[in-house]
Amino acid sequence: MRESQILAMVMDGSMFGVVEVDIEVPEELKDYFAEMTPVFKNTTISLSDIGVYMTDHLAQSKQNFRDRRCLIGSMFGTKILVITPLLIWYVEHGLKVTKIYQVIQFDPKECFKRFGDQVSDDRRAGECNSRN
Repeated sequence: MRESQILAMVMDGSMFGVVEVDIEVPEELKDYFAEMTPVFKNTTISLSDIGVYMTDHLAQSKQNFRDRRCLIGSMFGTKILVITPLLIWYVEHGLKVTKIYQVIQFDPKECFKRFGDQVSDDRRAGECNSRN
């Protein structure tokens, strides 16, 4: 199956699951997403990745910086797993999928519905009892 076919099936809702993709914000939308970058990913941050302000702060406060893994907002993702509803949102908001590596397809079932209903029922019962 070609990448275009996979993406079309995701977009029309006939494929549900997780897709491993490379995705990016096109240059013309970077200003739009500048305040809140749309792609979140875990990555290693090194001293060369932080800006001038934080570099100066570390120097003034005599702190050392060690490489560390962090969750960051970004304008791109490389080989990231994205659930199909989020991938639909990304594409509808102009992000470009540049490569699809693999798809893990699921049946969209409410597998925890009974549990969720039980928790909701118990909370409602608790609220009723606390009013008495």
